[in-house]
Amino acid sequence: AGFERSAEAIKSDAVKFIGNTNKKYTLIFLDPPYDNPVTHILKTLYEIAKKNCVVVFPHGINQNLTDSINLFTKLKSRNFGKTVIDYYTLDK
Repeated sequence: AGFERSAEAIKSDAVKFIGNTNKKYTLIFLDPPYDNPVTHILKTLYEIAKKNCVVVFPHGINQNLTDSINLFTKLKSRNFGKTVIDYYTLDK
């Protein structure tokens, strides 16, 4: 019950959303195209991420994302068939 009051689901292009909000978040789920994960989003996502924010970044198994992107560091990676879910945290 408490989570629902503090959660917010946003269906939007991430780059446009980042440029149009001044809120800060502690947990962010991304849903990029699996064949072309847009890692450039992580390069600007720090603008709306609170310290120690966790970003959940699913992508296709053929994509290999680096352990560090801008100010984000990969916490772990989980494989689910043809999908990989990477978890990044903000180190600021």
